[in-house]
Order: sequence, then C-alpha cells, then structure tokens
Amino acid sequence: MRDFWPRETRRVKEAYPAFELRDRAPRLDLDSDDAERCGATVRTWRGKMKPFAETLARTELIEIISDLYDGGPALSIDLNGSLRHNPQCPRRDHPLDPHLVPQRSLAVTYEMEVAYAIPPMRPIVRAVSPRITQREYPKMPQPIAPLKALCVANAPTDPWNLDSGGALLYLDWTAYFMGKHTLWLECFERNGDAKWPGPSRPGDPEDEVLNTPPGAQCTCNSGIRYRDCHLTFDLENRERQRRGEKPLPRRADMAFYRSRTGQVRRSTTESDLALG
Repeated sequence: MRDFWPRETRRVKEAYPAFELRDRAPRLDLDSDDAERCGATVRTWRGKMKPFAETLARTELIEIISDLYDGGPALSIDLNGSLRHNPQCPRRDHPLDPHLVPQRSLAVTYEMEVAYAIPPMRPIVRAVSPRITQREYPKMPQPIAPLKALCVANAPTDPWNLDSGGALLYLDWTAYFMGKHTLWLECFERNGDAKWPGPSRPGDPEDEVLNTPPGAQCTCNSGIRYRDCHLTFDLENRERQRRGEKPLPRRADMAFYRSRTGQVRRSTTESDLALG
C-alpha cells in the first residue's frame, strides 16, 4: 500500500484533472463496527463530470446514444469522463428509434464522488449534485445501491482490482453510467416512461441469486466462487423477502461464507462500503 496513493493520484489526475483527492469525515450514522473499519476519515475523489459535451456534433451524439442503448463497444472516454465515439467503430449504421432521440440538450454537469474505505476495498460512487438516489428517482429502472450509492459496476463480469483498476476504472464506469442516466431522465421527462439504456445490473437479492452462476466469482469481489461465498446468504435473504421480512445487509464484519468442507471464513463484500 506504500505506493498506492502516489500511483493512484498520478493515474487519476492524468485522465480526470477536474477531480481532486479529498479526505472527509465519515457519516454520523455509522454503527461502531463500520466506524472502526472506516477510520477517522474517508479518502475520496471528488469533481465534476459532463458525459455529453456541448461541442459534440449531432452525428457523433446519435452514434454515442445508439451504442449506449445497444451496448456497443465503440465508445471512448475523453478527459473528465466525456463520452466520445470511436471512429474505428465496426458498426456502419447507428439506428435509433425516433422516441429515443433527445429533444433537449444533454450537456448536464454532475458533481461525483468516488470514496474508499480501506483499500483494497471496492470504491463506492455517489452523485453529490444533483443527488441521484432512490428517493429522487423511485422509478429509475437501473437499481441504485444501498448507502445512497450508484451501481456503476457489474461484478463479476466487470473485473476490478486495486493495482490495475483503482478509482480510474470506477470513474470510467461512472462516465458510462451517468451518460445512461442522462438519456433515461430526458426520455422519462419527455414521455412519462423510459427504459434504461443497455443492459441493467440486477439489484435485489433474488435477481442476484437467479443471475449469478454458482461457479462464478462472487459479486462481493472476494475472489471466491459464489457457491462457496454468498450463495447461501442470498438464498436466505430471498426467503426473508418472500415472507415480507426486510433482507439482511451484506457487510464485511457480518458476512461469512461456508466452504464445502464446513469451514467458516470471513468474506469481504461490495455492499460493506460504509463510507460517508
């Protein structure tokens, strides 16, 4: 960890010069275990992001929107998370249904925060201004994580690790996510209904159980197979939901997995990100 922050700072500042590394106090409502793990301060990257720049030509904008809806791989990310269309895109045409063509400017600026607990924990992403939580957008089809955070990653299909990923990869994921949110919101406000651009990440325990193969890496990023990590926990949570009970949170200081030999081991989790 000695070299982590100098390397992290250099990589992020090259791609996201509008973001600054800041320390702040954790939330006041943390329980004692979370507060102890989080420490006296939370280290965050905070800055402004505009997925759709005002300078985008209309043709390129339509190409970007088409790729976001179709999950196309030809997008690239410019400085501070501005989406661009890769001229080497293999698609010759970029069709877009008329009702998906935006009727107002998409050049919206968001103030974002990427916060760490204690690396190598996964970071957590929040939209600081304007706020984007379930309270503000209850009809938003893309699930929004607990802790008033955004599900910008789709583990385990999106690999992440401390050395090669860090906050830089999370910021790139955030740029894609905020671009999709901008499109969804514009379409929703115009039509009264809208679908989330591209594939959506399953968000509740039942979806997670149904969509995560038992042999795949667990979504908590522990590096352990799902069957040996949170599968039993998620199945129990599903039964709790079916009985009308509140599901239990996945937390690093509470979540354990039982191996096939019956040995109990501690598991790190994604939703344990008890950051401010």
